[in-house]
Amino acid sequence: MRWWRQIVLLLFLGQIGVSSLFAQGKFAVDTTLFPVPKNLEKNVNFWIKVFSVYNSRQLILHDAQDLSIIYEVINFEKETTDSSYLSYSKMYAQANESRANYNRILQKLALTKPKEINRLANHEKLVYHLFGNDTTPNRFRLAAGNIRVQNGLRDEFLLGIIRSGKYYEEMLHVFRAYNLPEELVYIPHVESSFNYKAYSKVGAAGIWQFMNKTASHYLQINQVIDERYDPLFATEAAAKFLKENYDALGTWPLAITAYNHGKNGLLRAKNLLGTDDFGVILEKYHSPSFRFASRNFYAEFIAAVYVRKNADLIFGKVEPLSPLKFTYLELPKNITLLELAEKFALDLETIHEYNVAIKPQALKFESTLPKSFKFRIPIENTVDLVGIYHELSQIQIQPVQQSDNTANFAFETDKNNGLTPFNVKKEVNISQNGDKKIINANAVPGATEILKNNSIIVQPEETLGHYAEWLEIPTQRLRVLNRIRQGKDIQIGQKIRLDFSSVSCDQFLERRNLYHRMIEDEFFQHFKIASVSIYQLKSGETIWQICNEIYSIPLWLLLKYNPALNISQLKVNDEIIIPFIEPRSAAQTEKTIPNING
Repeated sequence: MRWWRQIVLLLFLGQIGVSSLFAQGKFAVDTTLFPVPKNLEKNVNFWIKVFSVYNSRQLILHDAQDLSIIYEVINFEKETTDSSYLSYSKMYAQANESRANYNRILQKLALTKPKEINRLANHEKLVYHLFGNDTTPNRFRLAAGNIRVQNGLRDEFLLGIIRSGKYYEEMLHVFRAYNLPEELVYIPHVESSFNYKAYSKVGAAGIWQFMNKTASHYLQINQVIDERYDPLFATEAAAKFLKENYDALGTWPLAITAYNHGKNGLLRAKNLLGTDDFGVILEKYHSPSFRFASRNFYAEFIAAVYVRKNADLIFGKVEPLSPLKFTYLELPKNITLLELAEKFALDLETIHEYNVAIKPQALKFESTLPKSFKFRIPIENTVDLVGIYHELSQIQIQPVQQSDNTANFAFETDKNNGLTPFNVKKEVNISQNGDKKIINANAVPGATEILKNNSIIVQPEETLGHYAEWLEIPTQRLRVLNRIRQGKDIQIGQKIRLDFSSVSCDQFLERRNLYHRMIEDEFFQHFKIASVSIYQLKSGETIWQICNEIYSIPLWLLLKYNPALNISQLKVNDEIIIPFIEPRSAAQTEKTIPNING
């Protein structure tokens, strides 16, 4: 019964160490800028433990409402030899078994009368006492469905400190230039552990984990470059984004939470409750999208600041990577990597080391970098930048066709089964009685055709800015044409009229399809479709929750498998085909944590 004996150890650990530091108020945080409401203290305390005590081979079973209630920490550290190494999927399968055990205990406690407490088994009493004075039947029933699994992040946090050294000082300069609090530079500890190669199942990329749609307002993303992966380009985008959040919301707790949840959602909460007090919003604001991740993002940030500023005390002496020393040249025109390599005597490996925004699949001499791209070179490369700038300005280069640099990954045939990554044939259960159905899951393209009156239907990852770019017209022209006020976003499924005065319909469609192809290419470089299943929609659930909290899949992928689905008119028991994804490589598998907290 190892799974319950560890409760005893948890009760002991809960009385010492990091938690006591929080209780004594020893914060390395400016609480005038970053206040910590009383009802957030338990959450901050929990995340301090996650970042500083437990590592990625330890899984924490805890209550999702009261984060001070930790049922068990399952330790897989001893099972890391080559012969017994457990994958994360197997670790989480074992955690699911433990979660089921605690569910049964909590269901039993909900039915146990006060006079019967002494008759409980010892491990059941231990769970009972975790709840202090809050031991009503309803609380136990709620807790039974609220058991969450969190992996420790101590080792990843330490790696993040080491990685950050390469860009940390330059990142600080960015926040100082925007007159923003320097503590904001620690948000990547929460988002990605400063892993500039990070790419999530829902399509967020880089150390700041920008989604394509948000990034399009600040960064260049095309077939050759994706500036989300460049820590400095992305840091400047994050600074702009956070400043806009703060200007709109007025406090840093709200602005930081909006980095995860979205500015409009926090504005609704602020206006609905008539307050900008984050503690009040945390207690009283309820929305289907304001769930665990959004409610805890600010607490994770506070914990990350504390752990980072006390790193030597927590981890011992840490030596970050040496800063990357460079200068840069803003390109005067479109230039091939071959020309740049020759002018600066650089090989492709060095070019990519200093210019990580260049996509790996585009790292070839014939690829073209766009005009105004800030091309970095090693500081020790003593060259006449002014002279080279003028030389490059004189070079006549034929523009590269957009399709030349496309990876052609999403539509390649899988050599093992003869199917594209979208196509899966699967027998699945469609009811609790064991009835089965054969799904031929052949995903279809999105609705990208031109409709009557030169209109289109908005697809996932698209913005007015994209349409304006593809049409070569000002965004304001589209706002006027469609009566969309400034600051209002367009919605998936919305009909938008276009202006083809500068480009043809075919040119627009080619650019639009290439954009979506690029998103799919990148996704399928990291993941593949393993299988499919049918999910029946439950009361109160939204398509956002299904994609982001239950299955962690991008909306565009879900819609490809469900082309007839009207996401604005979902009903209880609607059947939705769910594509299950898994990383393409074993190395990625170990970095991809399954979501079993649905």
